[in-house]
Amino acid sequence: MPDTNNYLELPAIKIVQPLGEFYAVVFKAKELKMVSFSEPATLNDELDTIEHTQRVENINRLKEIGKYIDTVDSAFPNAIILGANYNNRGEHVTDEAIKWKVKHVADEYFRLIIPKQMQIASIIDGQHRLHGFEYSGNPTRENMELLCSVYLDIPVPYHAYIFSTINFNQKKVDKSLAYNLFGFDIESSPSDTWAPETLAIFLSRKLNTEEDGPFCGHIKLGVQNDSPDEAADRIEENWAISMATIVDGILGLITTNPKKDRYELMKVPIDRGRNRSLLDKSGPPLRFLYLNEYDKALYEILSNYFMAVKDVFWENINSKSYIRKTVGIQALFDVLKILMADFETKKQAGYDHFKNIISIASSIDFTKMEASGIGKTKIKNAILLKLEYIDIESIKEADRPFYLELLA
Repeated sequence: MPDTNNYLELPAIKIVQPLGEFYAVVFKAKELKMVSFSEPATLNDELDTIEHTQRVENINRLKEIGKYIDTVDSAFPNAIILGANYNNRGEHVTDEAIKWKVKHVADEYFRLIIPKQMQIASIIDGQHRLHGFEYSGNPTRENMELLCSVYLDIPVPYHAYIFSTINFNQKKVDKSLAYNLFGFDIESSPSDTWAPETLAIFLSRKLNTEEDGPFCGHIKLGVQNDSPDEAADRIEENWAISMATIVDGILGLITTNPKKDRYELMKVPIDRGRNRSLLDKSGPPLRFLYLNEYDKALYEILSNYFMAVKDVFWENINSKSYIRKTVGIQALFDVLKILMADFETKKQAGYDHFKNIISIASSIDFTKMEASGIGKTKIKNAILLKLEYIDIESIKEADRPFYLELLA
């Protein structure tokens, strides 16, 4: 049970829709201000680009909302929409100790666990409603309850997608601009102009729809790992991994700073020659595939590797194993990054090649791990030790007994 002095624990209802699942939660206004942030949208007329999802705050509008809040019959029945587990630099927060988490209570009821004083929830829509409380003349109004729809771990491009979808027919919000800046303009922009996030989302979608593929039908928006006591219920056909985990894993193979790459691309309009070759050439081992638009090759590497993973690690998987949970998938991407460090020929990206390598680690007991950053490191190190990519001397001395026992 989290320390209630450091966490909010709020009742929640899960709502499942085609885009993904989210949670309906009630915050007090002062609580929501404590744990959320918003970044004003800015538009560059010359370059025709937009930054961030929210509109620039209108002070007069905020003052009007503040006056309305003070009235005897003020009400905000429509939901404020949040994207949790991303900081104001657009970075995905994966540390289990500080991220927003959901706990299943019973039947259709859940509880949202939220760290206090950590602003890692972006206000996708509703910033004026919330910030209007700063212009209220009645301090007690900060205890007013506000309905919120909370998306967990959905990639930043989807923040703009949701914002634009909500506001497209209501106010002057250019849908294509928001999509374009946040790497979501897949349908209408040439693939050579795609930011790393755009390609990562495209490949994640493709992995999710590849018939008989390792992730087919299992990549979802807004899902989190099951708790150990729920794992057995979803270990086979119903298991799910968040799209954020897959997107982050792919990004780690092609960029060290996706936000910087995105902004560098957006400085050049499409009709003036925007393309991936404008970006810095240095980076992770498969960046050259991204820069040279070898998207099919990148996809084949991902598909072949995780198909080998499926056959080696996921067949007859133990219900308590962590190898197919978030920490396991993260660790497997880390291992792939190391395997690809010396990538030179197509043969090194084939299914048989990957299977022959990782089969050496097939005997590892992944039930002895944990759902945390430490757990991810243990899984990665255990596999690399077994494959002899690292040796035991590279492990902290205090941790060596764990690995020696695990790999005995």
